[in-house]
Amino acid sequence: MHILITGIQSRFAQLVGAVLAACVGVRVSGVGASLETASTVDSVGPMPRGRELATMIRALAPDVVVHLDQPGEETAGGRAGQLQTIDLLGACVAANTPRLVFRSNTYVYGATVENPAFIPETQPLMLAASPGLQTDYVAIERAIAECAADHPAMAIVILRCAPMAGSGVDSPLLRYLYQPRPLMVGGYDPRIQLLHADDAVIAFVLAAVGNTHGAYNLAAADVLTLGRAIRLAGRQPFALGSMAFSGSRLLLPLTQTLRKSLPFDPAFLQYACVADTRRATEELGWIPQYTAVDALRI
Repeated sequence: MHILITGIQSRFAQLVGAVLAACVGVRVSGVGASLETASTVDSVGPMPRGRELATMIRALAPDVVVHLDQPGEETAGGRAGQLQTIDLLGACVAANTPRLVFRSNTYVYGATVENPAFIPETQPLMLAASPGLQTDYVAIERAIAECAADHPAMAIVILRCAPMAGSGVDSPLLRYLYQPRPLMVGGYDPRIQLLHADDAVIAFVLAAVGNTHGAYNLAAADVLTLGRAIRLAGRQPFALGSMAFSGSRLLLPLTQTLRKSLPFDPAFLQYACVADTRRATEELGWIPQYTAVDALRI
């Protein structure tokens, strides 16, 4: 089996590549910046665009493509690469790639007071009020859903990961937690989830070599409050009134400044977004080994 991983320059992609390369009968190629530590992965150069990407996919003829080239996750800022994902989908369709695995985020469900205690994969995705990682992932998932509907013979897996921590992997939530004084909204302490990177790696390996398809939520079994997560990270929160994020005309300059300091929509400071992971356990055979507390302490 030949597996191609995009975004191989990231720490997480290299962890996935190393475990896949250790599987019997699996050859792994990586596209992205040059590799330094993932010697078991064959580097095929930087990520091309358009026709060059289609030519590369056709020439490599991978059995599986694992798309992990996701700006905004391990690197602060940047857009999620919606056009790149659309290019990749088109290239894989043209090359008749049988299996695709995509990274997404539980942020796609949004944070609202109407969210159920544990959100299933069937819940509609929610665009954020402001541009960012959540909006990008929703747009990407919509493009993937259109492709899956048009090409039912292609097996497509979407892994919606809770914010990652551990094994040297960065995430938007970690960047928030390790700010000098992470902002909170007074009177709110929403429940949050985390996912240890090593558990996420196993899920991507199972998705790549398995025969399942569809969307799966991934998160540690335990749930923390935002305030506890901040304190586990060794920080003390700074509480503001909800009016600071309201977007009223009087407070608009302050609101814009505060929003820019957050790596996610301000709604996540008030409302929970907790995903139900039972489907991943039942269909992927995935069982997380680390708790959210472990992920922050390791």
